[in-house]
Amino acid sequence: MFRKKYGVAFCLFSVVVLFLGLTTNSKLAVITSSHDKAAHFIAFGAETMLFVAMFEPQYIDLRELASKLHILGKWVPETVSDRLREAFLDRDASISKYVLAFVVCCLGASTLSEFAQFFLSGGKRSFDVFDMLCNAAGSTVGLLAAYKMEH
Repeated sequence: MFRKKYGVAFCLFSVVVLFLGLTTNSKLAVITSSHDKAAHFIAFGAETMLFVAMFEPQYIDLRELASKLHILGKWVPETVSDRLREAFLDRDASISKYVLAFVVCCLGASTLSEFAQFFLSGGKRSFDVFDMLCNAAGSTVGLLAAYKMEH
């Protein structure tokens, strides 16, 4: 189900992007400050491509994914993974990895990251709607590029 090397790359890249998104260190902020919108676009495009590449089959069995979330018990509450498993128990519960990437990356991460940036930095980083749009645009282009590369 998972391609380990892409999963590791996705996690490492996400940690770097998260760190740069939350840092208030002026020396590190120089990396993204002059081309902030381009940095958002490129980072979310790359993360989305890695997210898609992380899944080997085109369709993901959500029951299997819920079972894997259960293994991550300390990060995902047991009741969440149990409810997911129960919800998909008697159904053909599969989803295209491209649809999953659209929901998780293009809609979820691209918008929630701006809220997280504001709250996790203690208000030192500002919320920007244009950053959110660049996140979503980069993520969408990354999704289209991943689809094109695999087909």
